[in-house]
Amino acid sequence: MAIPSRPLPLTFEEPPFPNLRRFSRTWKQPRIEGSLSTQMIRESRVNNMLKFVALHPSLEEVMLWFDDLDRSHIWSLTSILRHEHDLQRRLGHRHACLRKIHIDFNYYGYDTSESMHDFFREIALYSRGPASGIRSDGVRGSSSSATLSTITTPVAASMHSSLESFHFRRVDKRDLNGSGGGYTYEEDDDSDDVDDSDNDDSNEDNTNLYPADPFTSDLISSNCGLKELQISLPGLVSERQLLLPLLRRCPDLETLCLNWVHSVSAIVDLPLLLREHCTRLKRFSICEFSPRDKHLAHLIESCVAGLSSLEILDRLVPMGATSVEATARVHGGSLETLDLRGNRRWSSHYFLDLVTRCPRLQTLKASLELRSMDSRGESIDYETRLAISWPFRESLRVLDLTLYRGSDMEVESKYRPGDGSLTDQYIDYMYTQVGALHRLEELSLGGWMLLLRVEWGLPKLAGLKRLRLLDLRNHTFIKWSAVDVEWISDNWTGLKEIKGIKRYVDPQLLEYLETLEQADNKTRDFTVGFTAFK
Repeated sequence: MAIPSRPLPLTFEEPPFPNLRRFSRTWKQPRIEGSLSTQMIRESRVNNMLKFVALHPSLEEVMLWFDDLDRSHIWSLTSILRHEHDLQRRLGHRHACLRKIHIDFNYYGYDTSESMHDFFREIALYSRGPASGIRSDGVRGSSSSATLSTITTPVAASMHSSLESFHFRRVDKRDLNGSGGGYTYEEDDDSDDVDDSDNDDSNEDNTNLYPADPFTSDLISSNCGLKELQISLPGLVSERQLLLPLLRRCPDLETLCLNWVHSVSAIVDLPLLLREHCTRLKRFSICEFSPRDKHLAHLIESCVAGLSSLEILDRLVPMGATSVEATARVHGGSLETLDLRGNRRWSSHYFLDLVTRCPRLQTLKASLELRSMDSRGESIDYETRLAISWPFRESLRVLDLTLYRGSDMEVESKYRPGDGSLTDQYIDYMYTQVGALHRLEELSLGGWMLLLRVEWGLPKLAGLKRLRLLDLRNHTFIKWSAVDVEWISDNWTGLKEIKGIKRYVDPQLLEYLETLEQADNKTRDFTVGFTAFK
């Protein structure tokens, strides 16, 4: 018996949950070649999932986790969108429409290339603007009729923009939640009609920048209404044929996460593409992406709207002087979230050059290393840098710092507080700046340079009256005495939880902490963190 090459047609029935808004499914499969019957069972299960989703026109969010993403899954996802097209055509604005599609996977099949092209075409068409040529900001396009004539799908002209968030990313197997199987869903009593007016104008730009294939031609024929895009693709060809054309059609995009961009030419083309087509980008995230510093600088500069959030989550080559200057100059005045933990053991002087020009920061995360020499072997001027105070004292709420000392430092384990060395000046500066963050609510520390001991500078942090969470799970060495714990109890009166301490504190001190808790009528609970982290 032959396996059907495409999912079986759907038979529409009454939806079991008429007000279903959100659907989540974890699909775990062994990564082995099964027998014919096993493959048919898998195909049948995929179709059951497809039928369940397609039966609910009220769905707004679909979140799927695949252990092994194969061709049948891609076809099923494509069919979901095609049936959504049909619902839009028949119901128009009465149909709520999918707004979020989030797909995470651990493995992908090597036979998914053609089916993935079909799926991305449906994503592009499903999220496209209306046929009137009016953008979501009310600007009418001058060449919309000429462009729309190239769309071959019969439902394209009747569709309005709906999809706002699309995640398609490869994740580590440890991030796949659940034991496989089972559905989770959430119903919503709100039955308000959805009326989207997102429209897009077709841009008269040089389309020769991209490969001239039918898929690309369909993609660039009109704009889409995506506002959030998180994507990782399996190969170089996909970046040229899928990622770049899709980004070119996203004038309303506000959030972009790029994961694993392999192609050098794609890295070079991205800045011009973002500058011309994604002019509303506010949140930009980079993961497993290592362009040269000048290319990263061009990419950051191309976000012309002014970023409120920049995240570099995993990068082999840390940011250099060029990209630091570009970030500070273009986005320093607008950044509220800055997560640079992907720059592992990033040189502290680059960190100071950047953050001292970001007055609106509310969240700051970084992994730093104190070095005396830069990459060219020249001495770093810390005297000037350590004289500049952090400008976000009244705005920062979350701080996550991991602090190390570089191998080029002359002073090693001989450092003592007050010895006047560069290490001493740096630690004193860090204590002083952190202690001035009067609105700080969450503090995470890693490395070993801030030991949080009374004799090592802890009293400089007495101003953290609003601190609720202290996370030391990434700290290399903490050895508190009863004096240190009592100081924390007396000064950080808003503290409710400490994470990652039990492995550093002896049992007698734990008993002392419990005694403090029993004698204290406040709502704090030191023992939460002690018992949760061994």
